[in-house]
Amino acid sequence: MTAAAQVPKAGSPTRKARVAPGSLPEPASMRFLIQEDNAGRYHWMIMAGGSETLVRSDGFESYEQAKQAAGIVHRGASRASFEHRSDVA
Repeated sequence: MTAAAQVPKAGSPTRKARVAPGSLPEPASMRFLIQEDNAGRYHWMIMAGGSETLVRSDGFESYEQAKQAAGIVHRGASRASFEHRSDVA
C-alpha cells in the first residue's frame, strides 16, 4: 500500500478518535465558597473557573456548620464512585 493510499480523500468519512483515559484535559479550577444569604443562613458552593456555580448546598444555621459540611463533601468526593444511571425514576 502506498502512502497516498493511506490518506483519506477529502469528503470521505473519518472515524472519531477515542480519548485515552489518562489523556483527558485537566478540569477547570474549582473552589469551595461559603456565603451568608439574606435570611442569615450559610451555604457552601462549589465554584468552577471564575464565577460559575456548580453546586449550592441547603442552608445552615452557622458558618461553622456550613464549613464542616463542605469539608465532608471535599474529603469524600475523591473517594466517591461514579455510577451511570440510564433509568431515572
